[in-house]
Amino acid sequence: MERFTELEDTPESYEDQAGKVVRVNRAETAMEFVDPPTRLLSIGGGGGTGPAGPPGPEGPPGTSHEHVPKSAVLTRDSNGSVESVTVEGQSTWTISRNPDGSVAGLTDGTHDVAVDRDPAGIVTGVTATEL
Repeated sequence: MERFTELEDTPESYEDQAGKVVRVNRAETAMEFVDPPTRLLSIGGGGGTGPAGPPGPEGPPGTSHEHVPKSAVLTRDSNGSVESVTVEGQSTWTISRNPDGSVAGLTDGTHDVAVDRDPAGIVTGVTATEL
């Protein structure tokens, strides 16, 4: 065997799979192509959500922006945990934490982002709402 697609438990073709990533399916019986995770916050460039990947001129479908690096200032509590992130020329995001110290969510006063976790505490996604 010389190709990934020749394995028994993988997709048979790369057709229509450009930009996708490979993961184990939910039944844990095979590999599958899926859309990549999305960004939560873009520190440089046009912001918003879109396909994760290296910074560049391409953004979410129907948009374009040029990546402009920004600096960010982190403030920490007495334990050294990050309390907030202020991005140069943009908002300050305040982080809320669970009793175990893990991130529960963050807000910039305009948006609220909750971190969704399974019973074992593994991050399963985020839920963003406009305030």
